[in-house]
Amino acid sequence: DHITPTTYAEAMASPDRDKWIEAMQSEINEHQARNTITPTVVPVGTKVIKTKFIFKIKEHADGTIDKYKARLVAQGFKQ
Repeated sequence: DHITPTTYAEAMASPDRDKWIEAMQSEINEHQARNTITPTVVPVGTKVIKTKFIFKIKEHADGTIDKYKARLVAQGFKQ
């Protein structure tokens, strides 16, 4: 059974750290390619909607790992 991290800190402390970094970078690259995210400097006092990564291990039917998936989601409930 594979352990899926629930936080960024857990992903970075995981033995699969490199796989999680690769998954997060892939997700960021996809957002940049679709122009749905732009790194920027925000003026002081500006209200920002924070984001976080949701981690998931995709498995084949036999239980072997297919891929590591990191999804970047907005925490809009904190608006």
